[in-house]
Amino acid sequence: MREELLGRVGSRTELFFRSYARAPLPLWQVKRLLNRRALGLLPRVYPRMSSAGGLLEVLAWANRVDFGLPWQPRDPFAGALVRVEHGAVEALEGAGSVAILLDNAGEAVFDVAAALRLASQGYRVALVARWWEYEVDVTAWEARRLLRRVGEVLGLDARGVEVLAVKARLPAPALEGYASRLAGEFDLVVSKGIANMEALMEYCMIPPGKVLVALAAKCPPFSAELGVPLGGAVARMGYRCVGRARTR
Repeated sequence: MREELLGRVGSRTELFFRSYARAPLPLWQVKRLLNRRALGLLPRVYPRMSSAGGLLEVLAWANRVDFGLPWQPRDPFAGALVRVEHGAVEALEGAGSVAILLDNAGEAVFDVAAALRLASQGYRVALVARWWEYEVDVTAWEARRLLRRVGEVLGLDARGVEVLAVKARLPAPALEGYASRLAGEFDLVVSKGIANMEALMEYCMIPPGKVLVALAAKCPPFSAELGVPLGGAVARMGYRCVGRARTR
């Protein structure tokens, strides 16, 4: 059955997102909880973003911010096991423009803070989010609201960061027009979370040399793929292309 469905849609990424579209769950209350708890941690975590390496460490470890899940600690930054590779730090320091592919609520609070930090240092920064709901992922309109709220908490001007709305339920790396725009307009594309990473690996439309992945290994396959223990996190350059799915 799975192989038959994959033959129809062309990729694992599309299968997941089409399945969700058939029976969407209203998870706005969970997202509000995630964001509220992350905002409570932000004043303590934000000073870690003072350097490129520290900023990438927070971005990678923030992928573990799943406060709504009972087995997660209230402070996901306690005892963090994060590997920030030198190439990723160099790429961030050498970039003039950065696009951040957003993932979950809660985690996105720290992504927005990183975007504001970079914008205050003169970077052109865009936050990329889908227009349509998918699980607890941040939508474009939620990202705009978080920009204002995080800017207020940190005392930073939110107008220096743009929000790029992807008018689809699929992530930007799975859509040819958006992938081409990201590759052409930005020096560096920061990919947060597993869904964006899987889309990159399946569709292979953004050059790996322009992609910085920042995520936690939440399952054994990604632990092996990233070369970190289960539950650990990494910020590194590039990804492994495993196949070319049909593009949109």
